[in-house]
Amino acid sequence: MPLVSACAVPALVAAVLHAAGKPLGQIPAFMPGFLATVLVLDVITVVLLLSQYVSGGRARLLVLSWAYAWSALIVVPHALVFSGLFTAQGLLGATPSSAPWLWTAWHVGLPALIGLALAPWPARLEAALDALQHRGLVVLASLTGLAVAAGGVTGLVTAGARHLPVIISNGSYAVLTDRFGPWIVGVNVVALGAAVAGVLARGSRRGLETWAVVAVVASCGDVVLTLWATGRFTAGWYAARLLALAAALVVLASLLREITTLYSRLRAHAETLAEQYEQLQAAHALQEQLAAREAELRHVLAASSDAFVAVDEDERIIAWNPAAVRLFGWSAEQALGRTLRATILPTRLASAHHDGFARFIRSGAPTLAGAVEVPARHRDGAELVVELTVTPVLVGGRWRVYAAIRDVTERRRLEQELRSLAGIVSGARDAIVSVDLEGTITSWNRAAEQLYGYGADAVVGAQVATLAPAGDDQLAGWLQRAVAGEHVDPLDSTGRRRDGSTVEVSVAVSPVLDAAGEVVGASIASRDITERQADRRRLAAANADLGAANSALQQVNAELDRFTASVAHDLKNPITTVAGYAELLHDLGDFDADSVEATAVAAIQRGADRMRALIDGLLAYARASSAPLALEPVDVNQVVEEVALDLAPLLERSGGALRAGALPIVAAHPVLLRQVLANLIGNAVKYVAPGVPPRVDLTARPTGDGWAIEIADNGIGIPADARDKVFRMFHREPTSGYEGTGIGLATCRRIVERHAGRLWIDDRPADEEGAPAQGSVLHLWLPLASTGPEPVGPPAAALRASA
Repeated sequence: MPLVSACAVPALVAAVLHAAGKPLGQIPAFMPGFLATVLVLDVITVVLLLSQYVSGGRARLLVLSWAYAWSALIVVPHALVFSGLFTAQGLLGATPSSAPWLWTAWHVGLPALIGLALAPWPARLEAALDALQHRGLVVLASLTGLAVAAGGVTGLVTAGARHLPVIISNGSYAVLTDRFGPWIVGVNVVALGAAVAGVLARGSRRGLETWAVVAVVASCGDVVLTLWATGRFTAGWYAARLLALAAALVVLASLLREITTLYSRLRAHAETLAEQYEQLQAAHALQEQLAAREAELRHVLAASSDAFVAVDEDERIIAWNPAAVRLFGWSAEQALGRTLRATILPTRLASAHHDGFARFIRSGAPTLAGAVEVPARHRDGAELVVELTVTPVLVGGRWRVYAAIRDVTERRRLEQELRSLAGIVSGARDAIVSVDLEGTITSWNRAAEQLYGYGADAVVGAQVATLAPAGDDQLAGWLQRAVAGEHVDPLDSTGRRRDGSTVEVSVAVSPVLDAAGEVVGASIASRDITERQADRRRLAAANADLGAANSALQQVNAELDRFTASVAHDLKNPITTVAGYAELLHDLGDFDADSVEATAVAAIQRGADRMRALIDGLLAYARASSAPLALEPVDVNQVVEEVALDLAPLLERSGGALRAGALPIVAAHPVLLRQVLANLIGNAVKYVAPGVPPRVDLTARPTGDGWAIEIADNGIGIPADARDKVFRMFHREPTSGYEGTGIGLATCRRIVERHAGRLWIDDRPADEEGAPAQGSVLHLWLPLASTGPEPVGPPAAALRASA
């Protein structure tokens, strides 16, 4: 289109040129309309060009705006000085040549500035001009300069007209054409050449720059026709004015066209943006929904009891929830980025997993369908069994595999326990029957078949009352207690067999709970106690016979004790008489010490003393066996203190010592306990080797429900084979130089046994070097006193050592 327009101008000029000088007469309204139109078009063009420049356009737009600003600035004074337009001679002190000179400035400045705007510029200069900042100030300065230049030209052609040649005479431009026409045409041609060269250099085939070239072409045609016509109001002159309008219009039309195109594009872009905005809004809403779903999913996965793990195509972990942390022991920071096989797979399965995963990536066909159980590995190396559900998802052309993992190790263990328990129940010797809350039998083991005679098929589904004799409500009552959550310990009862016979059974009933702890039934364990009951009845009969025998024996023993006491008492009086007369005979006889008579009297006295000791021992034994046993808390420390005071003279003569640790309070008869301790400690002091100072140590230690009191000595000791014999009545070991009756230790054991205690003898422990220690340790065990088991410290007076 620009090329066609550019070619049309020479054609129009050529068509009009032969009649350019033909007068057409003056049209009064033409010139005002023409100039006003040019002014308006130029101003609009300037405004549009400067708007684009200020908005970031190139510097050529600024220079192009100068051309039309110059045109507008010259058109105004040209209209003012044009004769016959406002006044006959024109305004501003114009001369006839003022308008032609302004026309010359107009048609030289416009094409020259357009040529400058379109001509090739040095690249660095163009880049520098395009980079100018503060473009508003640049526009203001350039327009000010143009206005000053236009004002100067206007002043020159009006006030300074006498200094310029006259270029019009009697309405003829012949002088202008002859003298200045070639120069004017030359400027237009040069401007056209520069414009064309610049447009071609930049490759601009369409758009504003090509239309600006058309404007220069129109300016050239305007100049040619005006100069050729050599006068006003001729055909050439009017045609030249039309070309001037064309020069002012084409750039504006191009700008408007660009604006229209830009508007259309802007509108289309706005519609596109609106559509994209709606899509963006929808996408934003969808994104918010996805974010909410994602947050919800994260919360669900965080709260899930199942482990959730995701891996990418490289088998590297990209998701790891808190349950996975608890299950496998790896924190999320530690697990993310690791390969799955190096994190949770047993080493023996790593290669097979890698191969299977690689096949899946190549084929896209999952190798696992549904939930499967596989072994897995904890961080500490422990192996567990997990239930695995795998979901592959294609994201952005790459696979991701999501896995829900549940630890079933405990479930498998419980299942194994249940199977084991079922085997135990099935093979148990007791009949085990399970019932629901209504008393309906739900399970029945082999022992129940043997005990009651029913097969499982015959009894499962029946009421448990089938197993009880008619009218016996015991089992129903125990079942109600179990349903209420109570455990019924084994109780004796009677069961009914399939054939109607009864069997004696021991029955225990326990509630059966579900996972929530609610009672859902009961378990009844029955055991055949027919033989045991028969044995119990036989044992009861034997116990009754034994009780009768014991009663009779107790009567005999009591009678024997009474007889022993009576005999001992009766024997004591004659012995006292014999001893008295022997003493009297010794005092009156005045025998020599080595005479036969003195020896006989001494033998009588020794026999009497020995008989009195035997009789006293028998009386003590009788009292120990028959005396009433009133137990009370006894402080052993106090008893030992009293015994120590009694033995003090003997300890002082022998240089011995009695030492005691903290001794307890025991439940005992105080008199009998003193008799026991006096006998035992006295023996320990008495039975030592000649010349050896006796050393006796008393200690005590708690033993559950009683106290063990240990009496250790450094005496002659008791052989191992005699340690039980010495507690027999009248038994004495063959020792010379030690007096005794063989009744004391028997009496002590009798007293201790009546206190529900024990009395026995051991060797003393070896010394620190391992050598056997001299002496024995006598152990006395007595039950605790009801007031408390704590030992108290021994009284200092009773524990002093005598040298």
